[in-house]
Amino acid sequence: MKKTIFTGLLIILAVSLAAMPGKKKIFIKVFSPENAWTDSQIESKIARSFSSQTNIVVEMIDDDNSAEPRFPKNYFDSDLLLEWGKESGGRYVMVVDVQSERIETRKSFHLPLIFHKYQTYGIIEGEFRIIDIERGKLLSVKTFKVEEKGSRIFQATMDDDINDPDLHITAPAKIMFFSKLEDKLVAELKKKTKVYFGLR
Repeated sequence: MKKTIFTGLLIILAVSLAAMPGKKKIFIKVFSPENAWTDSQIESKIARSFSSQTNIVVEMIDDDNSAEPRFPKNYFDSDLLLEWGKESGGRYVMVVDVQSERIETRKSFHLPLIFHKYQTYGIIEGEFRIIDIERGKLLSVKTFKVEEKGSRIFQATMDDDINDPDLHITAPAKIMFFSKLEDKLVAELKKKTKVYFGLR
């Protein structure tokens, strides 16, 4: 009787393990320009956020890691990315190309002859592409753009000063400002890629 129960438990365990989906390995490479105000944390934020998923394993691509094949310089070439992925193993290669991370000021509202509003915005824009190594194809190339609102002022029409000191963000505040902006970017990337990776 005990042997029968034990055998039954082993069968149930084996079936359960077989039903569990294997983890998918995603290689992620981030290209981002120098930020004049703070060090970019996009790569570490992506690694931390995506790695929190139970169904995937994330490996950030490090050019200084001699144990890995050299990542292709022409990362717009899908064939090169696919060949790199096959050599490295894993299921997907995702390239995040941040083309701009900046601050700009806009006149966002205007009431003729009375007043207008200026507002500061933080902006990150670029594109990402995903290669499915197992299926040997380019799954997606999509652009992204996220914004974070900063300081704002209302001025009389006659003033019209886009360089008003009240629009400036202090150096310490810029660190937090860009951190929030980068958090928005990571959330946007997860939203746009969950259909491919099964993210939650």
